[in-house]
Amino acid sequence: ASQPPPLPAVREEDDIFVVEFGETELHRQAAVKDANLLELLRDNYHSIASRNADGKTPRDVALDAGLQENVEQIDSYCVLLLQNGNTKAVNDLVLCGYTEIINQLKTIEDSDEDTNEFINVDIPQLL
Repeated sequence: ASQPPPLPAVREEDDIFVVEFGETELHRQAAVKDANLLELLRDNYHSIASRNADGKTPRDVALDAGLQENVEQIDSYCVLLLQNGNTKAVNDLVLCGYTEIINQLKTIEDSDEDTNEFINVDIPQLL
């Protein structure tokens, strides 16, 4: 029987940073100009909804840093989740308190009937 691949090692300093400040790697990279956030978003979309010690999401951190391109990367990824049919991920983000996603999803043009119902009926029922 084959064994599953080993889990990646967690760097102790990352654990301490998250525990003490609530900062995830996505929070830190959101404040970096020209950061490529896609890999972090793909690896753990839940981190989009995480809040640091100041109650800020990675998107808030990017906004505060004046890095609109990072805000757009996060927003685009959220829209992509729904366009790819990943309603579970969208539900998870809303249930984790990331209500910013609702306005992003309403920007989707040419949505099919199921997508429109999900955005306008299903999501509001979660709130």
